[in-house]
Amino acid sequence: MDVFGKALTDIYRTGEADTLWLHNSYGEPEEMPLEFFFRDDEDMPVLELQALHMCSGKVLDIGAGVGSHALLLQAFNIDVTAIDISEAAVDIMKSAWCKKSIHTRCFYLSGEIRYHYYAYERHRFNRNFARF
Repeated sequence: MDVFGKALTDIYRTGEADTLWLHNSYGEPEEMPLEFFFRDDEDMPVLELQALHMCSGKVLDIGAGVGSHALLLQAFNIDVTAIDISEAAVDIMKSAWCKKSIHTRCFYLSGEIRYHYYAYERHRFNRNFARF
């Protein structure tokens, strides 16, 4: 079950969702406001925007969520491909006009970046933009 995707879909469609609790490896579970995933450039910290402005060429956004970074890079005319493990998050990205959004796990990527959805189609990227 895609709990993350369900929570994102709820807030995307209705503006409301239950609390999302993140269980991590470094401490106590923490509450994550779902609005965080739907930020635009006005809501991002300066350091985050600086990192995005440093991107050029082809960029792979790993763990893209609903595509906040990918959409901003797209607005900068950057060739960005966004991937996420959550099919619901990718559906939201596609509805928000993220041109290249793919539902996959990064474990299916290798060498020159192969997607299991596009048999042996190869893409090279200048930058990987990931959040862990």
